[in-house]
Amino acid sequence: PNVYGDIVDNRVWDLMGNVIVGIPVGGQRGWGVRPYVTGGVGAINTKIVGGTAASSLDNTDFGYNFGAGVNGYFSDHFGLRGDFRYFRTVNADFTSLNSNSFGEGQFHFWRFGVGLLIR
Repeated sequence: PNVYGDIVDNRVWDLMGNVIVGIPVGGQRGWGVRPYVTGGVGAINTKIVGGTAASSLDNTDFGYNFGAGVNGYFSDHFGLRGDFRYFRTVNADFTSLNSNSFGEGQFHFWRFGVGLLIR
C-alpha cells in the first residue's frame, strides 16, 4: 500500500493526432521565437489498480486536447519547445447519433511539456 490507501498502480497514457499552427507561418532560419496553438483528438487511457477488483479501473476513452506554447530556436538546426495542454475525455455512444449521445467525460487534466527541436 501507499499513501493513497490500497492503490498499487495508476497511470495515464494518451495517443493523439495534433495540428500545430505557429506564427509566423512559413520558413524561418537562425535564432527566433515562434509561439503556437495546438489541438487534437485521439484516445486517453486511465488505469488504476487497487487491492480489490471493485476498486480497479481500466478505461480507454475518446478524448481531445488543446493548448499553446512557444518554440525557441538558438541556431539554424536546434531549439527548445514548451507548451501547456488541456486534456479531456468524451463520453460518446457511437451506435446512436442522437444529440444525447455525446458529452464531456469525467477525466481531465493539464500537462506541461518540454522538448528538443531539430529542424
